[in-house]
Amino acid sequence: MTGLAAAQRKQVAPPRKHNRPDLFLYGALALPLAFAGLPVYLHAPDFYATTYGLSLAALGAVLLGLRVVDAVQDPLIGAFSDAFAHRRKLILLAGAFLLLAGFAGLFNPPALSGTGHLAWFAVNVFVCTTGFSIMSINYQALGALWPASSPDRTRITGTREALGLVGILAASVLPSVLRNRYDAAAAFQVVTLVLAVLLVVGGLLFLRWYARHSGTAAKAPVWPPPPAVFGICCATDGRGGFMASISSAILPVPSPPSLCCFIFATGSRRKHGPGFSCWFIF
Repeated sequence: MTGLAAAQRKQVAPPRKHNRPDLFLYGALALPLAFAGLPVYLHAPDFYATTYGLSLAALGAVLLGLRVVDAVQDPLIGAFSDAFAHRRKLILLAGAFLLLAGFAGLFNPPALSGTGHLAWFAVNVFVCTTGFSIMSINYQALGALWPASSPDRTRITGTREALGLVGILAASVLPSVLRNRYDAAAAFQVVTLVLAVLLVVGGLLFLRWYARHSGTAAKAPVWPPPPAVFGICCATDGRGGFMASISSAILPVPSPPSLCCFIFATGSRRKHGPGFSCWFIF
């Protein structure tokens, strides 16, 4: 037994320490992902309510229904991604396309009736959030499968979350800054262009990391998926399989009400950005 244990220890090479350039290349994709996620739940309902006169109750019901859909589809996306782990690069590219297409469609609707705008809102939020889920699930899975010691695991997560916070702050401030100069439609067209640039730059940087580490981080071991209840999947550390996925069905809930509070407090939709960014920091 002692000889077998010693042989097993020799086969497992200790993970090398991760340098800052690699950490930055991995974390770069977190910025556009965070930047994209906030406007969908925060600014889009206000945009459709004020620009097209849609009921906030109807918009809220659509968003709630889509969160339930996310709770069901996210574990399925995780299972599919693990089944085709050798195609993660293509899966990520498909997710990026859906994310950007849904985001662009959401903030650039055609001339429709009130019911038509509500349907357009629902379809594009679904496309956008599906792309977001595909990207974020695979992105975080690759980070978890990247061999690392415990201190380096903290550095990986910290780098990703720090750059994600930068994306959230930018998304919370940029629309209000742009609306000081443009109307709502033009402002969100600029936001869409900014997201496209961030996705391209962040994606290219991340792909450099992926090219270096695809041999160690791209292949998840095949394990039977654990049972899922209400979109919450239990994961065991180091087993790839299903990543720990709490489908964030309730995480975005405070954002729209908090935006309404900031608009009410400032008396303007153009002045809430700086104060709202502080809400995310503190």
